[in-house]
Amino acid sequence: MKNYIKYLFIAIAAFAFVSCEDDPELLGYRVEANVSSMNFTAVDASAQTVSVLATGQWIAVAPEWIKLTPNYGTGNQTVTVEVADNLDTDGSVAAERSGVITFTIGDEFAEYSEVNVIQEGDPDKKPAEVEAISVADFIAAPESGSVYYELTGAIANIANSYYGNFDIVDETGSVYVYGLYEAQGGSYGAFEDLGLSEGDIITIRATRGSYGDLIEAMNAYYVSHIPSLVSIKPTTVSLPIEGGDFELALVYKGDNFEVTINDEAKSWLSMGTIRPDGDTTRVSFSALANDAEPRQAQISFTSTRLSDGTTSTVTVAVDQDGAIVTLDATIAEFIAADENPNISYRLQGMVKEIQNNTWGNIVIEDVSGEVLVYGLLTEEGGESQQFASLGIKVGDVVTLVGKRTSYKGTPQVGDAYYESHYSPVEATVTEFLAADESSNVWYKLTGTVKNITNTEYGNFDIEDATGSVYVYGLLTGLNGESKQFASLGIVENDNITLIGNRAAYKGDPQVGNAYFVSKN
Repeated sequence: MKNYIKYLFIAIAAFAFVSCEDDPELLGYRVEANVSSMNFTAVDASAQTVSVLATGQWIAVAPEWIKLTPNYGTGNQTVTVEVADNLDTDGSVAAERSGVITFTIGDEFAEYSEVNVIQEGDPDKKPAEVEAISVADFIAAPESGSVYYELTGAIANIANSYYGNFDIVDETGSVYVYGLYEAQGGSYGAFEDLGLSEGDIITIRATRGSYGDLIEAMNAYYVSHIPSLVSIKPTTVSLPIEGGDFELALVYKGDNFEVTINDEAKSWLSMGTIRPDGDTTRVSFSALANDAEPRQAQISFTSTRLSDGTTSTVTVAVDQDGAIVTLDATIAEFIAADENPNISYRLQGMVKEIQNNTWGNIVIEDVSGEVLVYGLLTEEGGESQQFASLGIKVGDVVTLVGKRTSYKGTPQVGDAYYESHYSPVEATVTEFLAADESSNVWYKLTGTVKNITNTEYGNFDIEDATGSVYVYGLLTGLNGESKQFASLGIVENDNITLIGNRAAYKGDPQVGNAYFVSKN
């Protein structure tokens, strides 16, 4: 379990109420309904009213079968509540149903009041049971598009505020909600209308689905929510390499608030002063300079209402720049890496295809795989649209540096720049033997395998019509493995193509740094 730095602060002021029997006076952001529950008949139910007492602008939300007139207003007002007939699809009376009307005020730092609505139904019909489960149990449940589960947790990581894409988090875990209807069988667009925000405690019903390897709550619809007791701005902080100070603006409605910095960040991130600023509490932090890789921290703010134990938490993500790291990688390692703008990769590959000779859209491959390079600068910080000037052609081996990016989920090399390349010289054995020794010039030899002396490293002679030369070890391919010659399945008299340097041992010519290309 992670360790945390925790800071707990008790509220020094609370909202006060002054009331009389008939007309309570409300101080601060407050909204109240004069009833806590309402009951309606199954069909032809008479309209009822709710008296709303509010200090400012308020909004009311409810399931689609409950009609509110008006559903928003300013100050004290009377709201008419009507319900649709409670019928099954065959026209008969359905099972009893219930819903919640939520009145909220105060924008994102909302206070709220709830009215429970119960509508009668056929006593012989049992309401469809929806099991309330934890996020962990939901994730472990079998996938089904027809079985609904009820989840309650905090809203986090809102990806789309129109469709309602977010994470729902409880003490057991987190799961992605792929869109939120305002009611079962309803439509999107209600997320903002409901006034939902990060930190709110929401109850939804959803089926257990997935997209690829990602488990998701699908066909989700809104049941109810409790506005967050805490809100923070901003929710993301970006820091330079040099570090520095920053301040967060906190508004909390509970009786206290707690600040938590994750353990991994406590060596470089610390909390400073806390100062009141009207209804806002401003909390300062300080970050040390970063001389290593980019790093991240999470600062959580939790507020608790002691009267009922309700707790809300919001988290601020802190990202600090670091040195741009360049890692050597095979193409397979590159593809498997996460996208990170602060990490570059040095790749070497044989040019398999040139898709655009101006921009430098090329496909490169090594023994581990292939990947598209989406454009190539002439050097770091160099020119674009000048790929042709580099003289690279299909079959050349290029070394470049770029970042792991993707297009529609397919990995590719982005922000790439050229470092070097070589064009293997196709040569006969006699031409190879006549060449000078060099580790910078590469030759492509094709011939017959003879006299295998080591099946682990791959020591043998390669022979063509012009002569024979000793190969001192053979990698499985470009950027391939050594000591894996047997895995290539090469036997005496096979005809193969390899690439290597003109080398020598005690004056005897040999092929050095050789790698396998193909068996012909």
